[in-house]
Amino acid sequence: MVFLRKIAGKVGIQESFWLGVLSTALILCSLANGALAAAVSIPDSTIRLRAVLHVGTPVYRESKSPVTDVSVVFEDDGAVAYLYALENGPRGAVILDMLHIYDVGNVRDEHRLSDLKLAWSADGRKALLLINDSPHAAFDFAAKRGYCRNNYPPPNSGWTAFGHEWDDEVLKFFQ
Repeated sequence: MVFLRKIAGKVGIQESFWLGVLSTALILCSLANGALAAAVSIPDSTIRLRAVLHVGTPVYRESKSPVTDVSVVFEDDGAVAYLYALENGPRGAVILDMLHIYDVGNVRDEHRLSDLKLAWSADGRKALLLINDSPHAAFDFAAKRGYCRNNYPPPNSGWTAFGHEWDDEVLKFFQ
């Protein structure tokens, strides 16, 4: 939420709307109770960012598309983690949509160090978040669609007409 407040203030979007969505997410969602993903093999050539993740330790990691003016940001603010879809323009970044990844208090092995990866498809229009090689969320910027394991929060209807339901078919973009 630190990142959200920073961007909201910078570009003047309705922070209260997003904070309402985040509050609802904190009440309704948890990674531990959601669908857990099996580890997958993604070619190293698609991985654009690797980092060590300690769940609950505030972290902000951005990965820019290798070919377009979009990026994704993973943020764990110490309480909750989200993946944001951003459009980068001359006036700065604009949040297009966001996907809930986990609530820190509900992660069973939060004390364990994890491997965080952000991958991009060959066309640079699709991004995938992997934690310990398990896919947790993805954005398809071309289709204006987000996918996450717990299908939350409700999507930004100004950007997409789709929900956030997970679909394993999204993994084909990264092979």
